[in-house]
Amino acid sequence: MERNRFWQRGPWHFGKSLIVLEKPEGSSDVSKLGFIKVEFWVQIHNIPIMCMNQRTAKWLAEQVGGVIEIPSESRECWGLGNPRAFSLEKAVEETFPDLVFFSEMKIRGSKADQIRKLLGWFAGGICVDSNGHIYAWVLIEDDFRWHFSGFYGEPIVRYRAFSWGLLRRLRNIDVFSRWCGGDFNELLSRNEKNGGPDKSFFGMSLFREVVDDCDLADLGFSGPSYTSNNKREGKDIVQERLNRFLADPS
Repeated sequence: MERNRFWQRGPWHFGKSLIVLEKPEGSSDVSKLGFIKVEFWVQIHNIPIMCMNQRTAKWLAEQVGGVIEIPSESRECWGLGNPRAFSLEKAVEETFPDLVFFSEMKIRGSKADQIRKLLGWFAGGICVDSNGHIYAWVLIEDDFRWHFSGFYGEPIVRYRAFSWGLLRRLRNIDVFSRWCGGDFNELLSRNEKNGGPDKSFFGMSLFREVVDDCDLADLGFSGPSYTSNNKREGKDIVQERLNRFLADPS
């Protein structure tokens, strides 16, 4: 059992070196094992929009080595396109929220429309491609209106200043009540992270600065303290609170 768990949690590394493992078969001679290949994930950044498709992704990955296609039902496939994620339907039915915002869905078109229909009463839901944010007016009783920004912070640290500049520009659009929520890819304090190396204090200070400049406050949360993890266990686990909702005092 422990051996199986060890294999499932790979790939492993020591320092900055990847460890190559190979399973012996039956009573075969261990000295004849090749130790020549290992499975690992590859992230590819800055691909032109017209090339963001499965064919191009597969070709780029083939430049590194052999490509292993993961079945859509696998636990390794994240996002609302995975049927395992549909416990969301139950959560919506139990809490009946006024607003639901999805980011990083990794689906579009008819599949995205299936998610909207799955949630039923969100009949007016829309799905759009965006570059970092979605901006919407919300009109409620007594003609009171406020605006909501669904936000996704730049995952590459050196480009994150563009995300904070976008937040400041949104601040100057109007003077009505504002809500902003999503994945900011940054922490407000070090106690929002568990495990792994310390987060950059400079990066956190820039995020706190833009939150203060935009006169926003963290609305807090209910449930788990962290919204992101690296799917490891024990001393290897890294958990962070990257998702949050912010609003102005009004």
